[in-house]
Amino acid sequence: MPAVLALQAKPDQSWPIYRGRFVRQALFCYDPPAPPPNIPKPPDVMPGVSTRTRLTEHEVNPSCAGCHGTMDPIGFGFEQFDAIGRFRTTDGGQPVDASGNITQSDVDGAFNGVIELGQKLASSEAVRQCVTRQWFRFTMSRYEQTGDSPTAQDIDGCTMKSIYDAFQAAGSSLNALPQALVATDASTYRRPLDFQVSQ
Repeated sequence: MPAVLALQAKPDQSWPIYRGRFVRQALFCYDPPAPPPNIPKPPDVMPGVSTRTRLTEHEVNPSCAGCHGTMDPIGFGFEQFDAIGRFRTTDGGQPVDASGNITQSDVDGAFNGVIELGQKLASSEAVRQCVTRQWFRFTMSRYEQTGDSPTAQDIDGCTMKSIYDAFQAAGSSLNALPQALVATDASTYRRPLDFQVSQ
């Protein structure tokens, strides 16, 4: 969708870093670490130089490659779309190269363009689990609780499993998620608040 592509870009250029990070965070539920201090300024847009070429520093600089190696290659798959989501065939006067690669996932491998990326993501169990988690977070307005206490872990652990099982049983249909969510104990019950009244 153009709105999503525009949001995950810079005002005047596509930005594979943002788009790759979006896929990692929203669809794989992976939060990359904060960037190191004193990172260099991104390269300026130059005539005749594609975005992919300008970002080669991320591949060769070891201090960049650790994180960017998991995001940029995914973001390059969106290069057929400019900063506001318009389809394009050239970037910086060069033919667009929309080839990408997914690593550190259950669907590792190369792809070309968003259609092939979408097919890989649709076949990922990690993505299905993440989509389940994101629906829970959105609906409940909180993150799942995993470790605050044994009771909380048990409650959300069972909730997440029941939602995921319903999602799987429905053939990964998004329509199954709202119904599965409202049927969980996390949605229908609230734990009592433990507060003391001072005299």
